[in-house]
Amino acid sequence: MYAASLTKAMFAHLVMQLVDDRVIALDTPIAKYLPKPLPSYEKYADLADDARWERITPRMLLSHTSGLPTGRFFAPDQKLHLQFEPGEQFGYSGEGINLLQFVIEEHTGKAVGDMMQSRVFDRFDMTRTGMVWRPAFASNFAMGYDTAGQLVATWSHTATRSPRSSCSARAPTPSRCFRGCSPGYSATRSRR
Repeated sequence: MYAASLTKAMFAHLVMQLVDDRVIALDTPIAKYLPKPLPSYEKYADLADDARWERITPRMLLSHTSGLPTGRFFAPDQKLHLQFEPGEQFGYSGEGINLLQFVIEEHTGKAVGDMMQSRVFDRFDMTRTGMVWRPAFASNFAMGYDTAGQLVATWSHTATRSPRSSCSARAPTPSRCFRGCSPGYSATRSRR
């Protein structure tokens, strides 16, 4: 199964572990976690003339209230723009999830995929799940078909994934994560 937006919930679980470990705080502006201003990074240079980015927090990024769009490719100029004042309203934002991944990686010096593997997938015995495609996934990978039974698309698997794109998992494994995140659940693997 290609987990798609289910990945965001698993990523949120990782973020909350980092909050519990005091690596980041939900209400601290992301600027505090970056060694240089966000628009200094090529991917975020479009925000150079909009100081509102400095108010964006991890909570806003997780709750889709940062003002960032779903994707910059939807804008007429294909540039990244804040759509509204950060924290003022909801607007589903893949860009926001990508930004939080970027901030966490810059702040910790660790790849989110590696942290997801050790803190989420391994912890909940999700052995056929990962942020990086592995050939072992191919034998149990669901493809999309139309009503006539024709293959709709084929996937080209790349070496890396982000929470905005997806993890690759077989069907029962995301439920292990969600069950493990439930109050009162005691994981047999307690490592984080």
